[in-house]
Amino acid sequence: MGVKIQQKFRTITPFGGISFVNDEFTRLGLSALIDKELGRRSISGYQYSDIF
Repeated sequence: MGVKIQQKFRTITPFGGISFVNDEFTRLGLSALIDKELGRRSISGYQYSDIF
């Protein structure tokens, strides 16, 4: 019986699965849709999609 070694190409972060959710969110175009519909924020350097 041998040991199977797998290489992971994504960085593991303390946020767990949130990076995968964020990637899908961006891939599906939801970030662009949110920013387009809600407009630009003037208070800070963050967009509405960054908050979600």
